[in-house]
Amino acid sequence: MRKLPSTNLLVTFDAAARHLSFKKAAQELFVTPSAVGHQIRALETELQTKLFVRLNRTIELTHTGRQYHLKIAKSLQVLRHATADLMERDQYKTLTIHSIPFLTNTILAPNIKSFKALHPKLNISIESKLERVSLNPGQLQIAIRYDKEPSDGLCYREISKISISPVCAPGYLKKNRSSQIQLSTDKIGWHKWQADWGSPLAFNETLTCDGLQPVLEMAEQGLGVAMGYFPALTPKVSAGKLELLYPEKFSELAPLYLAFGEPLQGNGVIEDFIDWFKGVVQLLET
Repeated sequence: MRKLPSTNLLVTFDAAARHLSFKKAAQELFVTPSAVGHQIRALETELQTKLFVRLNRTIELTHTGRQYHLKIAKSLQVLRHATADLMERDQYKTLTIHSIPFLTNTILAPNIKSFKALHPKLNISIESKLERVSLNPGQLQIAIRYDKEPSDGLCYREISKISISPVCAPGYLKKNRSSQIQLSTDKIGWHKWQADWGSPLAFNETLTCDGLQPVLEMAEQGLGVAMGYFPALTPKVSAGKLELLYPEKFSELAPLYLAFGEPLQGNGVIEDFIDWFKGVVQLLET
């Protein structure tokens, strides 16, 4: 394969071809007109063809030069955009991460330091709310969601399958207790698990709470049986803070997604966060 001309020569040729002026190309590239002329001659020598016709005070592209410029201009533009994205991704800016409090406490907060190390100049804002927020496509935002809505105009990347199974404090059932701790916002978890496994659990009472974190804290305190969500809950089970009532009985819910605006497709910060978050979740699954 024949050796390509240097990128510096091609960039100079592109500027001169767009302006049809060595002087204006020199102003764009912050060099002298004579330097532009020297590089154009070097490129013509390397390609063994004339690219410009030199007139008294102007220049024109030859037919060959015009065809060559049409073919390389788009490639140079792609290189410029790719380089700009790379250079800009570590400039001072803010990435806003929208998450529910439980995932903030179990995944984001304990691990965000390692993502910050990838982008030391990046400001990070984590907003934890139970309510689903609307994302502004023009801002650097990403949201962790348990399902997707194709009609909302956002891009979704699947991160992990979500599975559920009842959990309680170690030894809780041996004390002959049978209280249920219900997450008020989860209308399908218990019904789906019991329908999948045909294992109806009878409870004497039900305690209800609107946040998953306090539900699990109540379960850890031995106040009842709660539905566990995995893999986020795996560390608590591995640490012995909670135990599975039925270690072999898991039901699958909708996957966990990362959502972001369409204009952010290919954005370096967003892509890095997706790779990082997926890696953190995969570690939880092992």
